[in-house]
Amino acid sequence: MIVIIDILIFILLVKYYKMFITIDEEINIMEDDLLWEKVLNRIKEDVNSLVYATWFKHTKLKRISDSKYAILVPTEIHKEHLQNIYGDLIIDNLLKETDEVDEVKYALNNIDDFDEDLNYVPKHAKN
Repeated sequence: MIVIIDILIFILLVKYYKMFITIDEEINIMEDDLLWEKVLNRIKEDVNSLVYATWFKHTKLKRISDSKYAILVPTEIHKEHLQNIYGDLIIDNLLKETDEVDEVKYALNNIDDFDEDLNYVPKHAKN
């Protein structure tokens, strides 16, 4: 009987813990979205509306750590263009909104393809 109660308590604790992890992840996503919205508003002031609509409108930001970020983009062309043409503009505007930017990488809408150091790791290579 005690074993069953212990198992039930364990199950409840796991569910309780997962609920808080989910809430914490949601808060992080909201913070990333708010930061990226501020950065994009600054970028809108620096580029024309066609450039913004073409290259920036469908992007997202994912904070990896306090100073490492990933910009999620819809296509490989976006990735290359933003990195090569607008990379400095993105970093400059991130710095206006944050204390420090050590690294910015670009990913194809799936941050799961990167490890905690922002190294590309194909899904099949992860353990």
